[in-house]
Amino acid sequence: MESKSTPEQTSTEQSLSDEELIKRIVLDGTFFAQDERSKTSIEGFTFNSQRNKALVSLEIYNGPKNARGYDLILAKENGMWRVVGIWFAWVA
Repeated sequence: MESKSTPEQTSTEQSLSDEELIKRIVLDGTFFAQDERSKTSIEGFTFNSQRNKALVSLEIYNGPKNARGYDLILAKENGMWRVVGIWFAWVA
């Protein structure tokens, strides 16, 4: 897998909600979503009770017979969200 460095958080990013920060990281900062950004969407979020871990379901839809889904785990460490796990969930 390709690795990407996490950009520094700016003061504007710190004022965003956790959901918005996660959307930005997942949609704009992961190598598999960047190339197909206009066809990629987040289908759901699930947070743990401390809201320091999140499960994100992502879909890349190129058509009814060309779609796939990924599940990602993100963890919040030192105030920053980062992807700690990715797995291929489904294909159509």
